[in-house]
Amino acid sequence: MDASLSPHPHRERLFDLPLPAEVRGHSPRDGAFTEAGEVASLSADEAVIRIAVPLESGTKLAILLRIPTTRWLERPLEISLSGTVRSGGSGPIGPERARLILVRLDRAYRIRPRTP
Repeated sequence: MDASLSPHPHRERLFDLPLPAEVRGHSPRDGAFTEAGEVASLSADEAVIRIAVPLESGTKLAILLRIPTTRWLERPLEISLSGTVRSGGSGPIGPERARLILVRLDRAYRIRPRTP
């Protein structure tokens, strides 16, 4: 999203970038889980993730993003985020039965080089 086109140019930027993510948490229905998911969008305050496990508001999650090497990024990175589910999201989408989940992110995060 181009900030100059936004009606609120001084607000945080939202990045729509599908990134693979490892999501860990504890579902009241299924207990502790670790699932491969996808971050559909990310901002400083919120993330929208796509996973198959149905989650309720208030569920705490840990999200690990593995950022690959690119033309601009010489070394792969791992970004560790945590947060709380704000919305259990819409119903299942597509053949993987994935759901879009809105997560309010905690302020603490960790970026470190990824070891091969």
